[in-house]
Amino acid sequence: MSRIRIVIADAQLETVPEQLWNENAVKNDSKRRKRHPSKILLYTPIHYTAMLKHGINVKRRGRPDITQDILKAIINHPLNRELDIEIYIYTINGELFWISSKTRIPHNYYQFEGLMVQLLKKGMVPPDTGEFMKKMDINLDELLKGDVYLLHEDGIDIDETTFPMDRTLTFVIGGFQEGDYSEKFHRIRNRISVYKEPLYAGTAACILLTRLWRMTR
Repeated sequence: MSRIRIVIADAQLETVPEQLWNENAVKNDSKRRKRHPSKILLYTPIHYTAMLKHGINVKRRGRPDITQDILKAIINHPLNRELDIEIYIYTINGELFWISSKTRIPHNYYQFEGLMVQLLKKGMVPPDTGEFMKKMDINLDELLKGDVYLLHEDGIDIDETTFPMDRTLTFVIGGFQEGDYSEKFHRIRNRISVYKEPLYAGTAACILLTRLWRMTR
């Protein structure tokens, strides 16, 4: 039986950059929530005007909710219950995090934000043990060895793909809003598709895992 590994690529996961702290959109959000901007995730729906003013790409940064949806899709899927999927997040800032398959991902965005801020600041969740999440020092290339498949609308239909089900299979899912993967992932040759057009990342993850689940039964 295969071991399944999922890497969420180019995840838009970061705290509000210091250059935005004095912008009205950020100050109002900070005041309303009684949290310093350094303890708030950059979030395009709220910080849009501040991001534009400072030339920050609103299509490539500021959407941590995409990562939240992918994680919920993975962790709540029957395949994870049966195989304990190995989960990693690689952020746009080049940080690599491991997420336990046993982690309960909050449905509420602000509760999710609290976990992610702790992870980014402390490097572990909980901060004393890292039982559920922790920063990894290994090189990303170590995860992208062997049987690696990039989820892409231009890839081969997953139903027409044969996987070596006796080995570890690594699947890369984009954690970004628009555009394409960064160069680290773009060079992956094996590309598979679950639909002929781009899908919302959480939906694509769910379809991928369901197809894999059926293959393992």
